[in-house]
Amino acid sequence: MNVRTFLTAGVLVAVVLSTGCSDGKKEKPVYKVRGRVTFDGKPVAKAAVSFYPVDPNDRATPSHATTDDDGNFVMHTYRDGDGVPAGEHIVTLYWPGPRVKKEKGADPDEGESVAPDRLKGEYAQAGKSKLRANVREQDNEINFKLP
Repeated sequence: MNVRTFLTAGVLVAVVLSTGCSDGKKEKPVYKVRGRVTFDGKPVAKAAVSFYPVDPNDRATPSHATTDDDGNFVMHTYRDGDGVPAGEHIVTLYWPGPRVKKEKGADPDEGESVAPDRLKGEYAQAGKSKLRANVREQDNEINFKLP
């Protein structure tokens, strides 16, 4: 899957989840969540962080952030930096490595390949990730220290 297709699919999923699953209900209250991701004591820069409600009946939109160069993040659900609904969440992390260069003679319509995950997919999918976060009805600081 090329990068353009991957990003387009992600945007479409986000739009469907944020508009099609609301059932006309108001936005759930959200609470500030900030934190830092480190791996072997070093910052995890430019990683995608997502929080998914553990409760399968909860129709809340997943919350997202991208870490900065120091591994810091501020979560958002509806608007930039607004926070996350309270409760238990499955946390996913995708930390892109250097892009794989196309092989000589590769199909030019395929575009660039998706960058490999430096964490080898261990935390990239909600069904596999063992990372959890409990968001309380207050400002939250949630750090992830990966081995």
